[in-house]
Amino acid sequence: MVALIADSLSKADWLRFRHEAESAHFGHLPEVMEAWMSNYGPYAFLFAEAPLNPAGTCNHDYLGVSELVENIANYFDRTHSVSLRDRHMALTKPFLIKFVTPGICAMHVGAALDYLVYRKANWPIDCLSPCFSGNGKAVPAEQVIKLIQVEESRGLNRKSPTYRIANQTITPY
Repeated sequence: MVALIADSLSKADWLRFRHEAESAHFGHLPEVMEAWMSNYGPYAFLFAEAPLNPAGTCNHDYLGVSELVENIANYFDRTHSVSLRDRHMALTKPFLIKFVTPGICAMHVGAALDYLVYRKANWPIDCLSPCFSGNGKAVPAEQVIKLIQVEESRGLNRKSPTYRIANQTITPY
C-alpha cells in the first residue's frame, strides 16, 4: 500500500498510520475486526454470477475494492487528503480466477444443484452465493486454470457498477 501514497506520505508516516489504524481496529469495534480477521480464507465464489452482479446477489463488490482495502482506505481517507481507494482502483483491474481443488465437498455439490434448480425455475439468486474457503491455505499456482479479465462500467449515477467478462482470457501456464 505504501507505494500508492509515496508522493504524499513518507514510509515512516505510513508505518505510524498503519500502527494507529490497526490499534483503532480501522474504526470498528474490536470484536467486529476480530471476527472478520478470524475468517481465514482465501475465499472464492462458486458461481461467477455472484461477483459479476454484487447488487443482484447481495454481495460485497469484490471486483471493485476488497473489504480489507476498503477498511484501510476508509480509515486513511478520514485523516489524509489523498483517496487511497481511488488510487487503488486506478492501478488495479478486476479478474476472475478459475482454479481447481482436490476432492469434492458435499456442500458445493448441493450448492450447484440449488443453483440449477433456481435457474430452471427462474427464481432470483440474490441469496444463493456459496463460497469456497481455503481455510488459511493459499491456492497453489499450479491449481490456477485461467485468469478471466472483467470489464467494469458504471451507470449515470456512478455508484452501481456492472461487470461483464471481457473477451480476453489468460492461461497462466
